[in-house]
Amino acid sequence: HFETEIDYFDNAIEQDPTNPFAHYFRGLARLAAGDAKGAYTDISQSIDLGLTSNEVQANKSYAAFKSSVYPLKQLKEVEAIMRSDPLNPLANAYFGEFMMSKGNLESGLGFLEKASMIDPNLGLAHLLRSQIYGFMGMDKLAKEALDSSTGLTLPIYHHYIDRANLYTSFGNHDLALFDLNEAINL
Repeated sequence: HFETEIDYFDNAIEQDPTNPFAHYFRGLARLAAGDAKGAYTDISQSIDLGLTSNEVQANKSYAAFKSSVYPLKQLKEVEAIMRSDPLNPLANAYFGEFMMSKGNLESGLGFLEKASMIDPNLGLAHLLRSQIYGFMGMDKLAKEALDSSTGLTLPIYHHYIDRANLYTSFGNHDLALFDLNEAINL
């Protein structure tokens, strides 16, 4: 599915290599397809070409985090975005995931709860909150956060697999199969 989008932006970049939007959207398509290193390269190029919003910066940092490229630099970039735009739900969700990956569950949960309050439709924040609550043994809260993510779009195919695993752990096999199908279709 994302190969078509990547091909589309490949052609756009071939026609105009200085188009920052083509680089950015190809980067997002690569990120969704699981190519975090390619996404990092494309999004960085879009920034070099003048596309510098906080959302673009947050997605660049997320791609760096997912590809293990410059993890300390990525952390500093997201911190800078959060200082300049503390109500950016995407930056809060990404920073929450980063904190979770470092084992700081309470801090990660705080950022994810903030992201969920700012943007209740940010499926990633609800999914990650559910995972943290599960790690902490708070099954009721994990299920509530998981239920909040139901029907919301997730940015990367493996997030659908993560959510399917959570659905399975709570005995909801129909929604687990639905999300596995979504992951396959991506």
